[in-house]
Order: sequence, then C-alpha cells, then structure tokens
Amino acid sequence: MRSSGNYIFFDAFQATLGSCSAADCALTVLAAVIHRDAGGGKVVIDAGAIALSKDPGPCGLDSACGFGHILDLEGNDLG
Repeated sequence: MRSSGNYIFFDAFQATLGSCSAADCALTVLAAVIHRDAGGGKVVIDAGAIALSKDPGPCGLDSACGFGHILDLEGNDLG
C-alpha cells in the first residue's frame, strides 16, 4: 500500500514550493500564546512539535521559510 503523502492536503512546504496557495492548505493549528518575551520577540505557545511539524520545509528555496506562518485570528500573516 502506498501512502498519499501530504499532497492531497497541502501544507506550508507545498505552498512555499508553489504547488498550492496558503488558502489551499487543508488545515491550520490554533494555539494560544502562553508567554511572550518582552524584549526578544519570542513566544511560547500551547502546541507541540507533532502539531506544528518537525520539518522546516524548503529552506534552500525560500530564505524566509520556517515551520509555517504565524497568523492572527483574522488570518493576517504576522511575519
């Protein structure tokens, strides 16, 4: 039996490659910020590595890539 992979659902990796748009991705992860570093611009959220992926994606293709995108509740990218 072959696995279909993530291609039928799409994800941030596929969107970075141009296979789809971010709007085509099948799901998102909603997590609460539980701590924010006042000076360092870092946050701690209540979601783990499995929910967020352990694969940084195609970093060689996009210097701004990482583990997905951080959005506000309205879906605006926070960079």
